[in-house]
Amino acid sequence: MTERFFSTYQIAKLLGTTLDAVNKWMDDGTLNCTRMPDGSPRITESALIDFLTEQGIDLGEVLSKAGYSKVSDDETGEDTPETPAAEQPQPRPAEPETQPEADAEPEPEPEASSEESTDQPELRAAQICDAVFADAIAQGAQTVRIAVRRGRLLLQLRIAGALRDKPNFDVNLTDAMRREIAAHLLEIADPNTSIETLATPLCSEFTRTVDSRRTSMRISSIPTRHGPSFVIHMPPKPANLDALELDDEAKAELEAMLQSDGLIVVASKRRTGRDAAMQAMFAAADANAAEVLAIGPRFQGNADTISHLPTDPAAGLTYSAAADAIEHQDPDTVILTELRDPKTAWAAFEAAHDGALVIAGTNAFSADGAIAELRAMGIEPWPLGRTLQAVVEQAAVPMLCEHCKRKIADSTCEPIGCDRCGGTGWAGKAILTGVVFVRDRLAELIRTAAPDKQILSEIADSQPASLARAAQAAVDRGATTADKVARIMTRRPA
Repeated sequence: MTERFFSTYQIAKLLGTTLDAVNKWMDDGTLNCTRMPDGSPRITESALIDFLTEQGIDLGEVLSKAGYSKVSDDETGEDTPETPAAEQPQPRPAEPETQPEADAEPEPEPEASSEESTDQPELRAAQICDAVFADAIAQGAQTVRIAVRRGRLLLQLRIAGALRDKPNFDVNLTDAMRREIAAHLLEIADPNTSIETLATPLCSEFTRTVDSRRTSMRISSIPTRHGPSFVIHMPPKPANLDALELDDEAKAELEAMLQSDGLIVVASKRRTGRDAAMQAMFAAADANAAEVLAIGPRFQGNADTISHLPTDPAAGLTYSAAADAIEHQDPDTVILTELRDPKTAWAAFEAAHDGALVIAGTNAFSADGAIAELRAMGIEPWPLGRTLQAVVEQAAVPMLCEHCKRKIADSTCEPIGCDRCGGTGWAGKAILTGVVFVRDRLAELIRTAAPDKQILSEIADSQPASLARAAQAAVDRGATTADKVARIMTRRPA
C-alpha cells in the first residue's frame, strides 16, 4: 500500500502545536521528513509513528483528539471522522436466529469507491483552508490563490511580490475533497452561490480564527472554464517602522518627521510593500492627531479617528473626485494610497503645505522619479522643496537560498541549488527599503528647479540610507547578486 504523507501544518494540527515547533523537530532530526520538488517538507506515516513512539504518544490518541478514529479493518488503510456519541446508531433489538438456507450464498460486501478511499486522513475542507491561511500568514504572504484547473486544485502564495507555486498541495486529495474545498471557499464568498450558479465575480470580507487570533481577510472569486478561481487577500503584518529595516539613524529621523507636518512620499509598486510601509509610518505618526483621512481602495488602521474614503471608479468616486475631501474635511493627517493625477497631487501638497502630515504613495521607481513626477503634475519648485520631507523607496529583490549559496569573492555569493530551494538556488524575494531625506543641498536643488540628473547625482552622493545603498549592502552581505539589483544601481532620472 502506498505510504501516506503529512504536511507540516497537518502535523501541527494533529499534535495541537505550532508550525515553529514542527519545523524545530525536523531541523534537529527528531522528526524525519522528505523534501518535495518545490522544497516543501512532507512527513511519512512511518516517520510520524516513529516520532510519536519515541515521545511516548499513542497515534490513536492523537487522531482521536483531532476528531478521527482508526478504521478497525487495517486493509482499508484510511481514517474516518468520529461520530459524536449523540449521533451513534443505537443497537437494534435482537432478532430470532434463523438457520440460513443451504444454497444461500453470503451477500458480498459493497466495494469501497475509489473516491471514498484515501491514503491520508480526510481533513474537512474548512480545516484544510484554515491550515492554508495559517501557513500563508506565517510566511508573510500577501495573497493566496486557489484555482481549479483541469480537475486539479492549484495553490499559490504571493510573498514579497513574487507568486510561488505549491505544486503538491492537492496530490493526496480525492476529487470529492477538491470539490468540497472549492465549495467551502465559495460559501465564504457568498453563501447563496454554488459552484454551478457562480456566473459573476464575487468579493467579500470574512474573518477566521488563526493561531487563536481573530483575523480579517478578503476573498475574491471568479468563474473560469475549468472551475472557480479564488484569491484571498491576507491581513498585513502588524505595522511597525522596524519592518522597513532602516538603520537606527535613518529610522530615528523618519520617526521624528512623522511627528510633524509635511509631505512624505512612498515610491514603489503596491505589490512591493507600499501599503505595508504606509501602515507602518501611520502607526509611528502622532497618535494624538485629532482627525485622520485615508483615501484609497483599502486602509486598515486601529485609530478611532480615521475617516476612510474608499475610492470606487465604477461608482464615480475616483482619486480626483475624492481630492476635494482633503480640503473640506480639514484633517490633521492624510493617508493617500496613490498620487494618481494632478488634482489629487495638488490637494495633497496643499494640505501638507498648510500644516497637515500627508503620507502618499506613487508608482515612481525611485526618489528622483517621485520628485520628477510631482514636478510634472505642476507642483511649483520653491514650495515643493520646502514641503517635501522625505521619499521612502522600495523594491522587491530575489534572495539567495541560505542553505546552498556559494561564496565567490569577498562576501558576494552565487546560487547553487538544493532540495530546500527546489534546485533553483533562490528562496523567494525580499523587499529592500531606502529613504531619501529632502534637506540641505537636495532641498535647495528642488527649490531652484535643478535638472533631474543633478538631483539624482546629489541623492547618490549625499544619501547613505537610499535604496541604491541598501541594494549594494544586500549584495555585500551575500543576500542577493549584483545582476539582480542592477536595475536599482543603474537607474536614471525619469
